[in-house]
Amino acid sequence: MTIGCMPCNLVFGSEARLPLEVQFPSLRVAMQFTNPNENVQVRLVELEALDEHQLMAQQRLKIYQAQTAGAFNKRVKFRSFDVGDLVQTIRRLIVINQTTKGKFESQWEGPYIVTKVFPKGAYELSNYDGQIVYAYVNGKFVKKFLP
Repeated sequence: MTIGCMPCNLVFGSEARLPLEVQFPSLRVAMQFTNPNENVQVRLVELEALDEHQLMAQQRLKIYQAQTAGAFNKRVKFRSFDVGDLVQTIRRLIVINQTTKGKFESQWEGPYIVTKVFPKGAYELSNYDGQIVYAYVNGKFVKKFLP
């Protein structure tokens, strides 16, 4: 598990017990019911350690998230284009269009001209006549046109 402990242990400070386990005592349950005074003391110690367990789980989760983000970011290709660049965009209307020529047909269409750059990697694309083809397209669906 990512956080290193069970969620029930983080919430209640102890492991979950099945109702069947209480009805027919297992060794773990039988040991807890032998001396009620010791059981109270053990439970208090478990509850005092609960904050520490939660903090450790939170730290493990942050480490795991950083590792996952690092692995993802290694594969991301950052692309930025300026106004006037020639680009291609991925063909997104294959299902509607139904004009595919098979698996060897290019998935990219274009060239288009970048006419406007929006913040956070979005672009407005137009054809050579100046008509806007895509008013708003995400940069991950665009690549540089190589003639």
